[in-house]
Amino acid sequence: MALIETTSIREHLIGSSSAAAVFVALIFGLSGCASNNATPAEIEQQAFDDLRTELREVIGDPSRAAAAVAVVDELEADLADLRQRIETRKQRVRALNADYYTPRAEFEAYLNQVAQEIRQNRNQVSDTYERFLAAVNADERAAIRRAQTQAMNAAIQSIQSI
Repeated sequence: MALIETTSIREHLIGSSSAAAVFVALIFGLSGCASNNATPAEIEQQAFDDLRTELREVIGDPSRAAAAVAVVDELEADLADLRQRIETRKQRVRALNADYYTPRAEFEAYLNQVAQEIRQNRNQVSDTYERFLAAVNADERAAIRRAQTQAMNAAIQSIQSI
């Protein structure tokens, strides 16, 4: 009888240990997900901060590094401005669309204005990005490529989340 009790206790302990391990793994998994509630804008901010850090580490000349970081600051500001303009445009289109009595000409005029603003925004962001590329050489670009890609992808996701 003692052998049966010992086996039963051992099986019980093994089952309890397995259940505890699964429980601990579940808690760690959920806590990892819970702490990753960053907004797209926060993810973008972190990605641009990482890019700045990479630039400072990769570019040996402090004045060139500062110049490249300044262009990244401008690029981030351009993208923030773009995000704000998109939010404003969406609200205005909703307001125009919700008003049954909005004349078609007013709606079309606004859409034409938006098209012009989009071209201007695209040109501004492109010009700033070209200045960034000119501020770093090919070897430096290769060294920061991952951080640069993450920053651009985060910016795109942040804009798309609007």
